[in-house]
Amino acid sequence: MAAPTPYALAYDFTSFQSSNPTTPLPADKLEIEFNALQTTTDELIANLGAIQRSDNALANNSVGNDQLKSEVTIGVNPAADWVTGTEYEANDTVYESNKVYRALEAHTAGVFATDLAADKWSEILDFDQFITATESDLTAVEADNTAIEADLASVESDYSAVESDYSAVESDAGAVETDLSSTEGDSTATAADLVSVEADLAATEGDATTTTADAAATESDLGAVETDLSSVESDLAATEGDATTTEGDATATAADLVAVEADVASIEGDLTATEADLAAVEADAAAVETDLAALAITYTKISETSITAVANIDVTDLSSSYDAYLFRFENFKPGTDTVHLYGRYSTDNGSSFITSSTYRHSSSRSMDTSYTRSTAEAFMLLIGNMGSASLDTAYADFIMHKPDTANGFGMLYGTGTMQHMDNWASSFHSAGRNTTTSAIDAIRFYFSSGNFAAQGTLKVYGINYD
Repeated sequence: MAAPTPYALAYDFTSFQSSNPTTPLPADKLEIEFNALQTTTDELIANLGAIQRSDNALANNSVGNDQLKSEVTIGVNPAADWVTGTEYEANDTVYESNKVYRALEAHTAGVFATDLAADKWSEILDFDQFITATESDLTAVEADNTAIEADLASVESDYSAVESDYSAVESDAGAVETDLSSTEGDSTATAADLVSVEADLAATEGDATTTTADAAATESDLGAVETDLSSVESDLAATEGDATTTEGDATATAADLVAVEADVASIEGDLTATEADLAAVEADAAAVETDLAALAITYTKISETSITAVANIDVTDLSSSYDAYLFRFENFKPGTDTVHLYGRYSTDNGSSFITSSTYRHSSSRSMDTSYTRSTAEAFMLLIGNMGSASLDTAYADFIMHKPDTANGFGMLYGTGTMQHMDNWASSFHSAGRNTTTSAIDAIRFYFSSGNFAAQGTLKVYGINYD
């Protein structure tokens, strides 16, 4: 979405009011300013809608990595061994001397100790304690394995002794059976053989006791292994502590987001105040319209004509239907440079125009230090010294009061602004009449030399006063 359109004042109301202290501000210029303000306000509201939900929270998916400050980091780049002469970027990670470091800024690696002292690296993990503990644990495990192997050898030896004893028992049992078979009545020999058997069984029990001791030693070795596992668990607890630090960073980020929400709320407050100001302006405009309506002046548009390259512009059929007529010229100029705009009346609806020296007129411009007037001319001077350059243009209103009334003299008043022929903006005022006693029913506009330029419009209005 594009940024809102900045509001810029298009019309100098201060200059207008200074030049026209009793004239209301031009409604068309006010409407242009109101429309520009509305455009900027609507676009601001639309843009706020893109980042704010209806519950005043930030809109979902409206904040990403690009919106976070550079000091906020999310994760690091994969680690590799540190190598001098390497071009490192911020957030790169390296292994160096059993430690993991994160690059704080982009740089070319020199001597690691020098770069570390210059705050180009930050230590994030130390493996020395893990390596030392692990080596110690491995040594203990190796010792335990050696003891286990010795115990297993002893067990195997004892098992061999048991098998030997079992063989002896079997041999003895065979001898007993032989003795029993050969000398069944020789109880003494049999008793002696039984004693031998008991001795052999006692020896077997002794071997079993030795095996039990070896098993106890094995259990002791397993206890040492459990101790080593406890050391590994302690190392994992330290890693969890690092994770807690990362959670703290996330909490700080959340606090920054709260500050952003507060800024958005402040902007909303400013928009509310702007809307209130616009409402006040609209109320003032409504009051102006009410005041204008109270004047009870009715304007009826009679015609609108595009100006072409002609020598004369005639308006006919002026009648008693209206108290006055307004002739409004917009964006017009002569086709010839440095000429005057004249006016003449007709009493036969434009069949002919009065050319006798019966006109009275006066005119002035804001760029002049004097005014022009005459009591006997064959025309009325309406605007003097108009230019035809590419930037020259004029806007003029001429009001003629009661033209159809005998002895009304066709009183004409003119005012407007123009781009002066020497590139100065100028305002003008003019007045004129004719001494005829006949009703005037047509007016002619023409230049002292040449034609009208083919640009602009002429609008004719009938005016009735209450």
